[in-house]
Amino acid sequence: MDIASNSNSLIPRRAVVLDLLSIASVWIVSICIVNPIGNFPLNDDWSYGLTVKTLIYTRDFRPGGWTSLPLISNVAWGTLFCLPNGFSFTALRMSSLSLSLLGIIGAYLFIRELRQPRWLAVGTAVTLAANPIYYAISNTFMSDVFYIATTMFAALFFVRSLRSRSVRDLVIGTGLAALATLSRQLAICLPLGFGISWVVMHGLKRSNMLRAIMPPLVCCGALYAYQQWLTRSGRLPALYYVKLDGLLDTLTSPKLLFLSVTKNVFVAALYLGLFMLPLLLLIAGNKRRFGRKHLATQFAFATMLMTLGIGVFALRGLRPAVTEARHYAPTYLMPLSGNILTTSGIGPLTLADNWRGGDYAPVLPPLSRKVWIVVTFMSLIGAGLLVAIIVLTIPTVINLVRHRGSQIVDKEIIGVFCVVSVCIYFAPLIVSSYIDRYLVPPIPLIVGGVACLLGLQQSFLWSKVPQRICAGLLIAAMFVFSVGSTGDYLAWNRARWQALKELMENDHVNAKDIDGGFEFNGLYMYDPDYQYDSKKSWWWVQGDTYKVSFGIIPGYTAIKEYRYHNWIPPRQRQVLVLKRQSASQQ
Repeated sequence: MDIASNSNSLIPRRAVVLDLLSIASVWIVSICIVNPIGNFPLNDDWSYGLTVKTLIYTRDFRPGGWTSLPLISNVAWGTLFCLPNGFSFTALRMSSLSLSLLGIIGAYLFIRELRQPRWLAVGTAVTLAANPIYYAISNTFMSDVFYIATTMFAALFFVRSLRSRSVRDLVIGTGLAALATLSRQLAICLPLGFGISWVVMHGLKRSNMLRAIMPPLVCCGALYAYQQWLTRSGRLPALYYVKLDGLLDTLTSPKLLFLSVTKNVFVAALYLGLFMLPLLLLIAGNKRRFGRKHLATQFAFATMLMTLGIGVFALRGLRPAVTEARHYAPTYLMPLSGNILTTSGIGPLTLADNWRGGDYAPVLPPLSRKVWIVVTFMSLIGAGLLVAIIVLTIPTVINLVRHRGSQIVDKEIIGVFCVVSVCIYFAPLIVSSYIDRYLVPPIPLIVGGVACLLGLQQSFLWSKVPQRICAGLLIAAMFVFSVGSTGDYLAWNRARWQALKELMENDHVNAKDIDGGFEFNGLYMYDPDYQYDSKKSWWWVQGDTYKVSFGIIPGYTAIKEYRYHNWIPPRQRQVLVLKRQSASQQ
């Protein structure tokens, strides 16, 4: 692959190999430290894993009811890793880890394909690798990893086609986008972004329209055909259209739509600001567009200050998370979205004493309040920088609108492709709802779009030393947190599943009598028609004579304890096996 042919951005092929080997080496060493081995599910991947297991042993693709995703691409990839030695969640985790590394490499090559500086390519890849959410889901069989890897390479080939008009690159990009769309529907953003960008650059001629329409038509056609097959063959998951239904409900209520959009935009800005802060610090120091006397810079700086002010005010108005209210005085701190990033580290923490009666009531102590104050402050700074940098791209966008056609240079139209794809990706999420892991996939596209529309210095040395030090320290801190917290997440799950295994095999307890947490009860007793009982955990609990938890639950007695070592912060913790007390004991 020709990484760079532009003389302003050409780097030796040896340097590319050195960059990728260095990043891959650090990544692999960190994974060995975390130790992802363990035949147990994590988060939602019990449902995806069951689909793989069914395909392997019955040769029938039948997705589980607990999914709203097409998933067929993920299942095919996971099956390849299970074929040599049979089904296991360890094999599925290896399939994700391999894709995760490909996603990091894809982010590097994507930025290089944009003819952007080497430091930005390395920084984007390393920032993605250090991202705590990306790192955590890489050690699961969640769909996000497959999606990120395939979309990174699809975007790379779409960019090549935009620049060179290559039909071959267009076909490869469309094929990869179709694979990504059959993993998660939101991947349709890339072919749509390509089509719009192509029309902006080449106009509405019939020959141009055919090339613009082909990628989204192929991807939408593949998705529609797949959904029709699921429906007509009785394979459609029970929750397949639940997110679409939620989106339509929001659109029919103007008040709900306004509240949803304002809150979701603000929370997304905080998360993106935090995750991209190292890169934003370096980009913001670019001499070419951030000179002190530059009028746009002054306006951007004013916008950043206004964003920070609005952010502080908005945080005071958000409802405090239960975690904060339980452990210390009510406050409004990160994390503000659910699923992976929790106040205790990496989650979700899916045991009975964390979800009492269906409400989140965490039992593990959170990290220090001072930590989350600092994180929230960095999120606000990052959100302000992100908004300011986006403001600086507005003159370029206006110029593109005024001078459509042949006067548009490659770098500008590629920036449009990135920005349009990101906007299409976020549109349904901002209108309805999302969880934190949905905010990671578009980060390389945002970086690429901003870089193309701004224009950056090739040399890394233009940046002031404090900026470089701050960016490096932030990436290092994120990486340490990601490795340590993911190790903790795997450690307590390893203890939990050892407890459950011994309870069933040694004590001969039926799975129907156990509340083993979300993944356990989903794996053994998922039922789309389950009738929720407010006295039990919401996850398909039939009987709860036995419970696995982090701490004591009223009405239960601890009969076994399984200790594990926690890294962040360093301490010994335990997972307990509880048994319901008899009437006389109570």
